[in-house]
Amino acid sequence: MLQIASIVFGGAGIGSFFLSLRRTKSQNDLDISTAWEKFSAPLLKRIQDLEIKLEAQEHTIGYLRQLVSDLRGWAERLAKQVIDLGGSPVPFISRRDNTTEYPKTQE
Repeated sequence: MLQIASIVFGGAGIGSFFLSLRRTKSQNDLDISTAWEKFSAPLLKRIQDLEIKLEAQEHTIGYLRQLVSDLRGWAERLAKQVIDLGGSPVPFISRRDNTTEYPKTQE
């Protein structure tokens, strides 16, 4: 009887050991996934914010390119008008050298 009880309790102890290992592995996996969620959430939020800013900047760039194109067309028509009236258009002088708003680019 004592041997049977020892075998049963020994088997239960081994089973308990393996269940404990499995529970520990599951808990570690859960801890890792929780840590990843906590770590990745701010990064994903930042990425979304940057995508919104990028989209707004692309929209602004498109608008400014169209504006520059319109101004060039207007300047060409104005210069032609001045020439047709017998005058000579004033040469274009870049204001970029006179302002500190933007850094100078090396050309």
